[in-house]
Order: sequence, then C-alpha cells, then structure tokens
Amino acid sequence: MRLLKWAGAIYQSADYHVVVYPDLHPGRAGRASVWPLAFTKTYAMAGAALLAIVVIPILMGYWIRGKIPPESSNPLNRFLIRVYHPLLLKVLHWPKTTLLVAALSVLTVLWPLNKVGGEFLPQINEGDLLYMPSTLPGISAAEAASMLQKTDKLIMSVPEVARVFGKTGKAETATDSAPLEMVETTIQLKPQEQWRPGMTMDKIIEELDNTVRLPGLANLWVPPIRNRIDMLSTGIKSPIGIKVSGTVLADIDAMAEQIEEVARTVPGVASALAERLEGGRYINVEINREKAARYGMTVADVQLFVTSAVGGAMVGETVEGIAPLSN
Repeated sequence: MRLLKWAGAIYQSADYHVVVYPDLHPGRAGRASVWPLAFTKTYAMAGAALLAIVVIPILMGYWIRGKIPPESSNPLNRFLIRVYHPLLLKVLHWPKTTLLVAALSVLTVLWPLNKVGGEFLPQINEGDLLYMPSTLPGISAAEAASMLQKTDKLIMSVPEVARVFGKTGKAETATDSAPLEMVETTIQLKPQEQWRPGMTMDKIIEELDNTVRLPGLANLWVPPIRNRIDMLSTGIKSPIGIKVSGTVLADIDAMAEQIEEVARTVPGVASALAERLEGGRYINVEINREKAARYGMTVADVQLFVTSAVGGAMVGETVEGIAPLSN
C-alpha cells in the first residue's frame, strides 16, 4: 500500500505537468522559443508518469527492504503534519466555503489578466543591441558606405558602447537577400559595472536614438536574438509591423505611405517607415542572339555567364569523403 501511495503521488505530479503545458498558446514570436521547452518537458513528465506506475513500484520492492521507519519519526515531517493536519480538517469540515474561497480567488486574477496584453514573452535584456535603420530605395553603394561610417561614429560617441560593427546590403552568401538600403549594425556594450550611474538599457537606447539622427533614416534599436525570432516568424524586423498585400505596386506603395503617416501620429511610436517597392535601380540585360551565336553560345550560356559574374553560380560538385561540396 505504501508503494502504491508513493507511485500515485508521483503520477499525479507528472500528470499535472503533462496536462498544463500543451495549453500554452503564446504568439508566433514566443512560440518559437517556448514550445520546444514545453513539449520537451511534457514528454519527460509523460515518461516519468509511466515509470511511476510501471517500473518504480517493482524496483522499490527489490531495493527497499527491512523495517521502514514511520513518517512521524522525522522532526520535519512532524512539524509539517502538525501544521497541515488542522487545516485539512477545517477544509473537509467546510467544503462549500472552501470552494467559494477558491472560486473568488480565481475571479480576482481576471482583471489583472486582462491588463497583461497579448505578448507572451517579456522584453529580455540581451546585453547587446542591433541597429537596423531603413532607407529609401535607390541609394548608391558609396552613399551607403558613407552613411554607415557616420552612424558608426555617432554610436561610438556614447560612453557605454564598447565596439560597433556594421554592414549594408547583403553578405557574401546566397542565403542573404538584403538590399543595399538595409543596414545592420551590431552594438556591443560595456559591462554594466562600467556604465554611468543611473544608466539603464532604455536610457542608452533613448540616448542613441537622439544621437543618431540622419536625414532619410528611420531608427530601429532591437535586441539581436529577439530580432531574429521576429524576422523568422513574421518576416518583419521591427516588433510591430503592418503588411500590405495587393497586385499593383503603385497602389501598395500609396497605401503603405498613408499607413506610415497615420502610424507616426500614434502615441509611443518612435519611428515609422514604409518600405517602398518602387524606386529601386535595376539592370536589364538584353542578349544579342546573333552575336552570341557567332561564338557558339546560346541564350542560357550567356545568362549563366552573367549570373556567375554578378552573384556567383554553382558550376559543379565534388565529393570529399562523404560530403558533397558545391563549386
């Protein structure tokens, strides 16, 4: 009977976690980081519940032998029983009053729950910052490099900043499709012990935002990890964004500009910028079929050559050991 009582307590505790964790429904940003932990612990508790009713009673029968001392022999157990027993008797004596008090306790959390908001994860201080301003399309490479140098110099003027590393446009990888007008600057801050007295992360962001003021830039200061989660889950680099869908680019741009004007008037909005779809610079390559034929080249050959010269293209594949490598 003692073994069954212990197994029942372990099973009840594990079953509680298994039932509760699937009820977590955070937003898309929180789901990416919370659900793996929730499901991992759920599976672990489900395994613990199975062991509690199948394996543990059998092992306890083999391993626990001899005279088992009573629970009252332990001073801590005697103290807990002395406190818990009178409360248990009162609860069993007035069951309706106990249920009423429990129901009122649940109702008291409804009003604070409505004030929590829809964000599941609170803002986490990651220790570093990511500066991701947006510019209008059509900026030249020289102007983008000059703008990047100016912003880095202004950011380094804040005493709490240790070092700054920025890039504009895409990196040398096929997985980065960032346009030239997208700027990403990683800001590493000094240890908090070296900050000025009274400085907090919010105050540092406010000072950076007031310091870095360049025409045509809409500032955005976000934690690096939080920014990656937002971009992976929503495709938007800012915590709040509005997507406009349509078939005509001119109409989409016009609607986005109207939303930008309205968003700037909302209290609490530091910056708002509509990403334009039109206005960028493009190169159209027209192939002269007759001249290409003189060199024995087809249209596909010329397109492959242009692609390799501009952005690189895979021309073959080799195998080293068991790993295939693209060339």
